[in-house]
Amino acid sequence: MNSPESEAHSTSLVRLLLFVLAFPAAYYFETASAQDGIAPFPFADAVLLCGLLLSRPKEWWLYVLATVPIRFFLFVPPGTPLWFLFAGFLSDSLKGLLPAWLLRRASRDRAWFDNLHEFSRYFLVAVVLAPGLSALAGGAAYTALGHGFWTSYKSYFFGSALSSLVLAPFILLPVITYQQRRQLRESEERFRSLVDVAPVMLWMSGTDARCTFFNKPWLDFTGLSLKEQAEQDWVVRVHPEDRERCVNKYLSAFKSRENFTMEYRLLRNDGVCRWVLHNGVPRYADDGTFLGYVGSRVDFTDRREAEEHLRELSTQLLNAQETERGRIGHELHDGLAQKLCALSIDLSGLSRKYERNVRLGADLADLQHHLRDLFRDVLRLAHQLRPTVVEGLVLSVALRNLCQQATDDKRTVLFVQSEEVTPLPESVSLPLYRIAEESLRNALTHSGATLINMELSVSATTARLSVRDNGCGFVVGSNTRPGLGLSGMSERMRSSGGVFSIISNPGEGTTVMAAMPLTQSMEVGSTA
Repeated sequence: MNSPESEAHSTSLVRLLLFVLAFPAAYYFETASAQDGIAPFPFADAVLLCGLLLSRPKEWWLYVLATVPIRFFLFVPPGTPLWFLFAGFLSDSLKGLLPAWLLRRASRDRAWFDNLHEFSRYFLVAVVLAPGLSALAGGAAYTALGHGFWTSYKSYFFGSALSSLVLAPFILLPVITYQQRRQLRESEERFRSLVDVAPVMLWMSGTDARCTFFNKPWLDFTGLSLKEQAEQDWVVRVHPEDRERCVNKYLSAFKSRENFTMEYRLLRNDGVCRWVLHNGVPRYADDGTFLGYVGSRVDFTDRREAEEHLRELSTQLLNAQETERGRIGHELHDGLAQKLCALSIDLSGLSRKYERNVRLGADLADLQHHLRDLFRDVLRLAHQLRPTVVEGLVLSVALRNLCQQATDDKRTVLFVQSEEVTPLPESVSLPLYRIAEESLRNALTHSGATLINMELSVSATTARLSVRDNGCGFVVGSNTRPGLGLSGMSERMRSSGGVFSIISNPGEGTTVMAAMPLTQSMEVGSTA
């Protein structure tokens, strides 16, 4: 495959060879029709102007040099002075170079005949300015040969102007049209090559919402040809449970000219349904006219399955963690705490046995005091690991105790409760308690709040918990505040079938909200 640079050199060479063949013929017809040495229709000037306008400026010297043998040696009337030939060469060369330079500089895309403004520029430069200046030099040269200046000037000017007005556009328009079509075709081929190697499925639609283009990955996914896919509506392969939703969203976006994104299951050519992410954006012409939509479709089944697997592992981890916490709490409460209680009873008996020994009695009393503190700490830790009030379906009592324990001289923690219309199953009360516990810990540790409000409201269908503080707040989604455990709380609620959200702004405090459905939990509890 040739490189773009080699193709450009080949095109330039072919263009120059065509000019070398066309210029002598044009010059021959020009001299054959000349009267008193002035041609009424200078064909060669039009050919030179077209050659310069269609070539690159760095190649112009080749075109001018190619006219030298023709102008000085071929078709030269006998007895023509050398100086006259040289003057004519300079005048005709400048008559081509000046308008070519001005027009190429003003219109790099060669749009000289696309509209009235561009054609007016071409007319002023190529039909009026350049022939007028060249006619001055030509008239002066013919005056030196004994001809009248104004007569020579008018013949020279009108002949050159007519050539630039009629013959040059006659040559330029077909060539420019061909080049534009070729560039458009090459641009379309490049576009198709680019979109066909893209790692996503691309599509394009018209103003009627029907798709008109699909790239190769799309066609490979469906196993259809471009014609077959264009004739078959893309929604035919959408899973029946997702079809109505997709069609409504697709048509609604078209009607409102809005971007859209949707997820659905799509039938692949092997009969397997895959999850795809489909999006589209409206496209417009330069004048703002709506042209349709363009978008992409990505198969993200593997990623979705991996995410679901991670969620399952996270749920299993949370359940295992909760089970282990319960086991440890049970061991602390029924094992270690009972042994400490027995030890305390033995120490009491030993203290009564040696009550006459004042020093030993005091030491045993101190030991008894430390043992009671250790016993209370073990019970508190066992309660945190497995709250007995939560197990007893009294969530409000557990939350109130949690708030009372957190209240001190620096901050106030208030608990507000609406009337509980039904006992809460452990599958509801335990996740909400853990959310309250983590939210309160975050507020106490990071927010600097002086007032924290915890509210529990229970309806016939939903149990809702909110924890609101007046602390420093933060930007939700940023990683500037370590230790929040937001992802853990969110994952706990998701795995439990609840809903979790957080509202916070710097300087405006933080509100954590969690909700658990009761209907399903009640059914599960009654079945058990």
